[in-house]
Amino acid sequence: MRKFLLIVGVFCLLVGCSPEKEYYMSMTGDSDNWRIENYQIEITSDSFKAGNGKLFMKGTDEYKTDSFSIEAHAIMNNEDKVISQFSSSAYTGDGMNIAGKQDTGAIDSGAYLNEDGDPITLDDINNVYVMVEWWDQDKEKDMEERIDLYDAADRIGE
Repeated sequence: MRKFLLIVGVFCLLVGCSPEKEYYMSMTGDSDNWRIENYQIEITSDSFKAGNGKLFMKGTDEYKTDSFSIEAHAIMNNEDKVISQFSSSAYTGDGMNIAGKQDTGAIDSGAYLNEDGDPITLDDINNVYVMVEWWDQDKEKDMEERIDLYDAADRIGE
């Protein structure tokens, strides 16, 4: 029995049986016209998952447009990376209503690596933000707003 435990102990040391580090954030943010609730990032040594949030236009239940897009960004080690994106267009003259809650979409990818080739951790993420772009039929131009979700500079006491 001792030999078995010794072999298992050495095996764990060699292959790293220590618990995997996991990082999870759930974020909410606002811009002038938009609000995102529960945008999530989950980081492990094997994967990077982001999304599953809800986006809605503030102050109205109906807003018709011909085009709409969401692009989520994470600044990792001072490099801006698009981590997820979604777009939609209306092909009819009526447009589509974007005022109700919209899903932000979600991604599930392999791990992002830092400059040393190691999987990123929460310490490697400087900022997370979402860009929302839509066609304003009244102004007849594309509108764009940034929703800040996370800023590492705001982390206090860590």
